Amino acid sequence: MANLKAIRKRITSVQSTKKITRAMNMVAAAKLRKMEQRLLSMRPYADTLIALVEKLNYHMETIHPFYTQREGGVPFYVFISGDKGLCGSFNSNIIRLGRDLIKENPHAYVAVMGKKVKDAFRRMDISVEAAYSDIFDPPTYHAAQEIADFLSGFYLEHEDVSKIIVVYNRFKNSIVSEITQETFLPRIREIEEPRRIFLAEPDVTSMLEAAMKEYLESEIYRIMMESLASEHGARMTAMEAATDNAEEMINDLVLKANRERQSMITTEISEIVGGANALQ
Repeated sequence: MANLKAIRKRITSVQSTKKITRAMNMVAAAKLRKMEQRLLSMRPYADTLIALVEKLNYHMETIHPFYTQREGGVPFYVFISGDKGLCGSFNSNIIRLGRDLIKENPHAYVAVMGKKVKDAFRRMDISVEAAYSDIFDPPTYHAAQEIADFLSGFYLEHEDVSKIIVVYNRFKNSIVSEITQETFLPRIREIEEPRRIFLAEPDVTSMLEAAMKEYLESEIYRIMMESLASEHGARMTAMEAATDNAEEMINDLVLKANRERQSMITTEISEIVGGANALQ
């Protein structure tokens, strides 16, 4: 009887866990749909902005510092994780790759975005130039501006930085994301067109500086949303798997409880029959 009570108590516990994981799955799915819409709505603006930067840069007499390719030097890695867990291998994959990249480039500069990678690197005694956490709920353009300004300023001040590489989970669809190493600076000229003279107010240089600043900020903002969408997708998948596992465990426990109850009934019937035979 004591064993049957323990099984029933376990069933109740797993049922409660199942309710929590199902609720978390639904919340993650709703947040994912919202983030997908934000990503889709941002793409036309980002495409237009980069086209403007490219055209302005092409018509400059000198190459903009953010387009100058540097030889030698060390990389500056920016690793992006989430602030929360319960999302499968979303955070651990970034942390593992970060550890390997830093081991290959021990003199590299490092910055982190997200509480999970920040805490992990602190435990590994990896020094960072900047750490940002609690910036994804929700992601704000103000945070993107702050990060973009820091990265661009650091790049200009440190000539030994060969490139700034952002390592993050790039969103593909609700169940698939891909760890991406994307070069943030320097930029690579993507268009080539005949040099044309056009009028610009107040001047081309001022327009390029303003457009470049806006472009870098929007890139960080896009990357933040890509990472957050990937996190929601990973959490949705993980919680769906946890819900299925809980359902399977409940079925096994119910079967076990029924067998235990059947065994108890059989034992009681045997005892009654045995007592009746003894009386005869």
